[in-house]
Amino acid sequence: MKTMSLKTLLVLMLGLLFLLLGLALFATGLVNTHGFLQRQLHAHAQETATTLALELSPALASNDTAAVANAVDALYDSGYYRRIAVIRPNGESVVERELPLKVDGAPEWFISRVPFDAPAGRAESMAGWKLSAVVDVASHPGFGYSQLWQMTWSILGWTLGFWLISALLSVWLLQKALRPLDRLENLALRIGEGKFEPLAELPRIRELHHIGSAFNRMSEAVRRMLNAKMETIEKLQRDLHHDRQTGLFNRAYFLASLDAALAISGTQHAIAILQLTGLAECNRRFGRDTGDLVVKFLADVVEAVAEKTHGSAARIDGAQFAVLLEHADADCLNDLTHHLAQSTVMALLETGIASSCTVHIGAALSSGDSSTALLARADAALRDAQMGSSGSFRIAEADPTPGGSGRLALLRQALDNGQVELERQPLMCRNASAPEHYEVFARIVTENGLRLSAGALAHIAEETDLAPMLDKLVVARLQEAMAEKPEAAWSVNLSVATIMQPGFAQSFRHKVPARSNLAIEVPLNRLILAPQAAESVSELRRDGFRFVLDRFMPYPGALAWLNELMPDWVKVEGALCRRIFDDAGNQALLKALCQYARELGIRVAATGVEREDEADLLFGLGFDAVQGRVFEKAS
Repeated sequence: MKTMSLKTLLVLMLGLLFLLLGLALFATGLVNTHGFLQRQLHAHAQETATTLALELSPALASNDTAAVANAVDALYDSGYYRRIAVIRPNGESVVERELPLKVDGAPEWFISRVPFDAPAGRAESMAGWKLSAVVDVASHPGFGYSQLWQMTWSILGWTLGFWLISALLSVWLLQKALRPLDRLENLALRIGEGKFEPLAELPRIRELHHIGSAFNRMSEAVRRMLNAKMETIEKLQRDLHHDRQTGLFNRAYFLASLDAALAISGTQHAIAILQLTGLAECNRRFGRDTGDLVVKFLADVVEAVAEKTHGSAARIDGAQFAVLLEHADADCLNDLTHHLAQSTVMALLETGIASSCTVHIGAALSSGDSSTALLARADAALRDAQMGSSGSFRIAEADPTPGGSGRLALLRQALDNGQVELERQPLMCRNASAPEHYEVFARIVTENGLRLSAGALAHIAEETDLAPMLDKLVVARLQEAMAEKPEAAWSVNLSVATIMQPGFAQSFRHKVPARSNLAIEVPLNRLILAPQAAESVSELRRDGFRFVLDRFMPYPGALAWLNELMPDWVKVEGALCRRIFDDAGNQALLKALCQYARELGIRVAATGVEREDEADLLFGLGFDAVQGRVFEKAS
């Protein structure tokens, strides 16, 4: 029987593997680039239609067809639009320009096989309350085809180059040595786990030395490719959820975060809305550039105050900012509004435009109301504040709740009396009959029956060094739940302060013998503030416990943490998973995030899911599991 040498077999297998990997990277890059360009064409057309509709309103109202035609021709002659039409409500065409599809930068076969189906932008031009005309704008796909064709060749060239170099390098290395390969095998396994550390010390044997060097270079090449994809995801996240001028979160993300926060039972949250008045006058007197600088400077001040008070800042309108405080109380909100008022007034004085602009703040504390009602109360408080001088603020009245000192007393009392209960919520995979695991949530029970989320007291517990005592009580309750349901898997949130305690891992190992059935959850934002906790997490994983990275957001640096920690699961922040149907950009971001995590071998879960159709869509985007009220309320 004819045999094949091991060298030949390995060369063929590696060549085929690199070829398939290159083709997969090529196809992924082409599909992602095509989708991005198609969305850009739609956004370009919609923005132009909206702007043109506003510009044509006076001319349409006075039936000045010549002015309408001049404005349309100015845009049409640029060549960036395939069709521009202005149509009366009765169907009469006022002006219509259409350019035949002609693409110089790509061949016909490419155009016929890769269609651009970018919807046309449409906007209505109004005369008072009356509809004057409808403006339809369709971007010319020629520029998209040209850029996509160039990117196709670029991606193909890199793919073929990567495949050719890798194949030749593999042949050369395999000619040098075949044995022993244990250390090289371990390196390959680490690469498969998403760990791209080079060999700390290359073997002294010449052949193995060469192979080790080659694998190190290959590891570096793969790391660079993953870093490039990481940068793409982070850029997409910035474009979707951040205001371009100020860098703060935008209105859409703020509203989604507010909905996600209010959906958590047993917690209280607060918002503050800051209004900058007089920006238009500032632009008129000092120029728009000065006005933009003022807005950016004020945004930096608002963000700094929000960070000091553990809140998140957003720009929700041109001259309006908002801060969301999760797990807040009246004392926290009062502290926030005082700091905001003082800091922003001082900022206006520093810019020298305090005579032209004023700031006022309205705030509200949640009391079981919806996001719409909470925003309405904060807006009403803002209107009251605007009756006063610059820097005035008002806090909407709400049901009395314990403040910071009162909550600390409740926490101490609960710890002394063991007044902690657990609720659970399942993490469900697609078409699964049983949960992947149950996440437990701690509730502090007061003497009068009030149930407070332990998360609402987390900051107080950490600031007063009570977090380890609280976590110890939670773990005791968890042991009882695991004894009642030994076949189930569980996950629990532990504070970073507890995990970092000397000897915690050893103590925890003895308390919970069924380690494979328990996952430790740690929020990403807490790990970022205490990076030294990563070593404690690694020690727990070596003991057999699973690790879940909670409340994940792909902001800058987050994906690097994902590479570093390599958790078993990553749970995406609920604010990204809500209102998913109305946000195609967010869908693209989540899909790219799931693909990136899958390449690292990490499973991804969506949180805060409340509807079955949302769960189906998230599964379709690549999520491995979902968690929220869609399956079962925390119970």
